[in-house]
Amino acid sequence: MKGRNLAKSYSFVDGCIQESDVIRIIAQIDELNDKDKPNTTIFKWIRSSSEVTAYNFLWTATHIVVNEKPILEVLSLGRDGRVSLAVISGLSEEHVNSSADGPISDGDLRDLQIIGKHIYVAGMSRQVYRRAGDGRWERMDSEVRQETSLEHVAGFNSIGGISENNICAVGFNGEIWRCVDKKWHQVESPTNVILNKVKVVDKNIAFACGQKGVLLRGRADDWEVVNHDSVNEQFWGMEWFNNLLYLATDKMVYVLQSDDTLSPVDMGINEDLTCAKLHANDGLLLSVGRKHIMFTSDGETWESFN
Repeated sequence: MKGRNLAKSYSFVDGCIQESDVIRIIAQIDELNDKDKPNTTIFKWIRSSSEVTAYNFLWTATHIVVNEKPILEVLSLGRDGRVSLAVISGLSEEHVNSSADGPISDGDLRDLQIIGKHIYVAGMSRQVYRRAGDGRWERMDSEVRQETSLEHVAGFNSIGGISENNICAVGFNGEIWRCVDKKWHQVESPTNVILNKVKVVDKNIAFACGQKGVLLRGRADDWEVVNHDSVNEQFWGMEWFNNLLYLATDKMVYVLQSDDTLSPVDMGINEDLTCAKLHANDGLLLSVGRKHIMFTSDGETWESFN
């Protein structure tokens, strides 16, 4: 696959930086998508050698993480709770909860994150699961999960935290929930629009973003609107990199300045740029859009995967 322009045949869904030399990407084949055939391709790109390898499965994954301890594991999550697990010995699949009490009744799963020493997923009806080991997922939502009999739509689009003692989840109706010392409680939110992403920066500060260019800053249970007055499009991605907050719409990446204004990031792309997801690790920031994968080590000079 060396030198192939993958964007001609694939659309990119999500990605993560395993380490500075290894990037993992979820992609879908456009031709199969046009025929409504579920498909997923997971690319592994080794930057130093430009080597690209891939594996495929016949369902749709939306999120990917790499867990390196105690062994290297690449996990890809589907909205229905299916999980592809890639380890050195090969591929396997597991399910977050395949019972009638799981996503089949509660709704889609919408995020996959590593928090502390565990992998968490979150989704509709305020579902939260934690991976307890190979093929074993445990519910972590006894105080927050919405009963499916209720007509009010509720759910988490994003979950995050720097430790398992301080987790934050956001989603529909501007809802913000915190799990402190394993106890969930709802936080008063300054917005009622859908929140798509949360980023916990440290034990004192977190951010959330979503529809209509809404950006929130939280200090524990006290959250406020960041009045940047510059973007009205929906934010999909957000990441903390080099002590700066980056946000992504489907067309642009922005960086939050010290005066709470947003500045567009110039990636050097003359054609119509596509963005959406952001991930930072090991000195790199990754931007994944439908037809563009870009990365940077300094926030100013960007390089392209495809």
